[in-house]
Amino acid sequence: MLGKIKIDKDTAKCLLTGIVSDTGVFRFPGTTARTLVISSKLMSLGVNLQDVLFPLFYSITLKNMKFWGYVLSNIVVDNNGKFAWVAVPHDEYLNYGGEEYLKESTASNFFQSIEGTDFGIVIVEQQKGKINISLRSRTGIDMSKLAILLNGGGHRYAAGASINDLSFDKAVKIVLQVARKYAKNNQKKIN
Repeated sequence: MLGKIKIDKDTAKCLLTGIVSDTGVFRFPGTTARTLVISSKLMSLGVNLQDVLFPLFYSITLKNMKFWGYVLSNIVVDNNGKFAWVAVPHDEYLNYGGEEYLKESTASNFFQSIEGTDFGIVIVEQQKGKINISLRSRTGIDMSKLAILLNGGGHRYAAGASINDLSFDKAVKIVLQVARKYAKNNQKKIN
């Protein structure tokens, strides 16, 4: 029982999986004491936290790990804009499995951790002529506002956008121009 609603163990596991995933294992700023209380109550219904964590974070294919290796080897830090970015062309994306979730998992796992940056950008050409962009804030700079400038959306800490019908290089150039201008405008507000 959680509040007035009777929840079985399977439902509790699904809910806890959603909470763990959406809070980045309780590390994102939206995590509150209430989040932890609800998670504790779900676990008290018989959910083993390891049964939630293992499939989410400890079951990654070798191809996906190699994709992360490719990304980590190609990260660029824009010191003036205080952001990190990587752009993955279509052939490389396919070479490492072409999994839909790779862009988001890469952005969340690595781009909120790079010291000296305010945010990160992962650009992936998932289809020829179509790039998808994941934006992750490290310091609270609002990624939804940057996403809107790229005709996307989201929230403060995680947002995204896509650009269609441009060459990969041209689309990457546009994303970086918009990001640099956005970063510069935000730095003026801070100073």
